[in-house]
Amino acid sequence: MATPLPPPELHMYHSTLIVSAGFAAFLALAGCGNSDDKESLRPDLAFSAGVSATPIDPAVGQPITLGWTVVNRGQKDSKACTWRVLSNGVTLVEGTIAALQTDQTTVITATITDTPGYHTYTVLLDATNLINEDQPSVAYQDPVGVGEANNSAAISLVVAAASGG
Repeated sequence: MATPLPPPELHMYHSTLIVSAGFAAFLALAGCGNSDDKESLRPDLAFSAGVSATPIDPAVGQPITLGWTVVNRGQKDSKACTWRVLSNGVTLVEGTIAALQTDQTTVITATITDTPGYHTYTVLLDATNLINEDQPSVAYQDPVGVGEANNSAAISLVVAAASGG
């Protein structure tokens, strides 16, 4: 016959909550705080490397192809979501990232043209925040970043003015 757990005992000392060993055992048996809880598993979209550009020295009017690889570093499959390329806060182009299984990657490219000058192009993954990527488990360690913090990457280029001739 199983030994019954003692009743929970909670004591407050200097604003610190102390839980009796019996109550802590009850929480453990009930699965409370378990980092393997299926509800706590979340996707985590990230860049597997930065954004690339071809050509790296574009001229005005010349198409620029930006490319990047997205990986789901999370512990759950992701839904399809929107990506965007911005310059100075203005959306230049957007598209869809297909649903990704855990550790699956996809390569995305976008073609843009721009005016002469120095430009920083920022790529946003899950641009509309459709996917909750916050990782509640302290056991989850992502070397690139956790949650929403790794959803942007940027590249800067100088677009040359048209040569006079």
